[in-house]
Amino acid sequence: MAEGLPIVAFDLEGAREMAEGAGLLVPKGDPAALARALDELAADPARREELGRAARRRVEERYEIGSNASGSRR
Repeated sequence: MAEGLPIVAFDLEGAREMAEGAGLLVPKGDPAALARALDELAADPARREELGRAARRRVEERYEIGSNASGSRR
């Protein structure tokens, strides 16, 4: 998400919260649905970009990336 990539995940509580508007969720334990979701994003660059931007915004809203990154370089 911090790299501006959308989420593709199984529909689980934690993933559901993070993916809202920033990715695709598929039924838990359904690898075929996961593959279809990945194929869907691979075939649709505009949607992938849109969800990726939303993912990046979500990270920026929840975490202070700049302070975390600068702190790790000391």
